[in-house]
Amino acid sequence: MNFENMNALSQKVEGVLGTVRTLKQENAKVRKELENAKAQLQDKSILLDTANANIASLKSNLSDTNAKLTAVGASLTDAKAALDARVNQVNAQEQALNEKLVSIANLKNLAAEKDRDIAALNGIINEKIELLNALNAKVEEKDAIIAKLMDQLQAQSDEIADAQEKFNQLVATIENELGTDLSIEEPSVETDDVQEAEESVEAVEEAVEEVADEVEQAPAQEDLPTIEVHGAEEKEESKSRASGEGSQTSFFD
Repeated sequence: MNFENMNALSQKVEGVLGTVRTLKQENAKVRKELENAKAQLQDKSILLDTANANIASLKSNLSDTNAKLTAVGASLTDAKAALDARVNQVNAQEQALNEKLVSIANLKNLAAEKDRDIAALNGIINEKIELLNALNAKVEEKDAIIAKLMDQLQAQSDEIADAQEKFNQLVATIENELGTDLSIEEPSVETDDVQEAEESVEAVEEAVEEVADEVEQAPAQEDLPTIEVHGAEEKEESKSRASGEGSQTSFFD
């Protein structure tokens, strides 16, 4: 497993999570603004009711004033001006109320859109996490197999080295007894231990290739980072090959 690719994948997942958190914060802000707008709408409604009550009161006063029009002409002019101002104020309030209603509708649509985006991002994150966990489980399983095979290979290498040492000691003892050097030819057929070591190396290589094939055959998804198998497995494979070659050439040196 390439740890740089793993870090890159983690950074992408963290970036998606950061986007989700940002969207949630924006959503909360929008909801708060919506609540404030509703509160303002209630305040405007109260003001509108008050204004309507004032208008009704002014109209009542106007009816009374009409009866006294001759006596209070100047007062009527002032009252009419005040009434016009109040009507203008009410109209302005109604316009502002309509604008607030439009803003509230837009905020609701924006909040729904953000909720859909968050749900979609959560689904993508969950799918990628599940795929990553499955691949990690497979890699760990193959690593355990490789470690077991490496232990077996090391044990075989130790046995071969021990046998070689005993053989060299036996040859030295015979040469000392005979007082001459013995000429020993290398056998044309490999020993069972060397053959078993080669089979262990081949098993390690097959295990590594199987992991690589499984990762390559994983279902492709849009924006899903490619995970390659390198590093620890290839190093173990190189060590296995080196151990196998050393065992084959050093037995009769």
